[in-house]
Amino acid sequence: MTSRSARKHPYASLTIPEAISAILSTIETIRLRHEAQADIEAIFKPHEKKKLQDAFSLRHSLRQAVQSKADERRDNYRHFLKKLDVDLVIPCALGLGQTTIGYMREHIRLRLPSVIQKRENEFKCGLIRALALKYSQGRICPHQHNSPS
Repeated sequence: MTSRSARKHPYASLTIPEAISAILSTIETIRLRHEAQADIEAIFKPHEKKKLQDAFSLRHSLRQAVQSKADERRDNYRHFLKKLDVDLVIPCALGLGQTTIGYMREHIRLRLPSVIQKRENEFKCGLIRALALKYSQGRICPHQHNSPS
């Protein structure tokens, strides 16, 4: 896989094989962390929990008016997440993220969910499914140690 640092622009669009590779790498990292840690909720770092909470929240939100490029990228990310099975939100949110998906070329971003679906057996993971269901239902909060503002 070509490293992102070798690209001309840090947010240059990934190819479909690069995106698939990033997602599979993320799934493997999650599996390895789970093997190393007994606590299922300790698998993710605090900033990753925040990314996941934001991704699931955005996935369940209604479309907002697009008034800026940032709004457009967020809407592209929301649309992308809605096309995925709930199981794949975690590896896509952590492996690709809002910025990368928001900057993807349209033809890649629109085709990627169907390519993922065609290769679904490579992405199956009971652990990730269980975690995705928890995040989807809002049962894991990344800010449990913070007092409400």
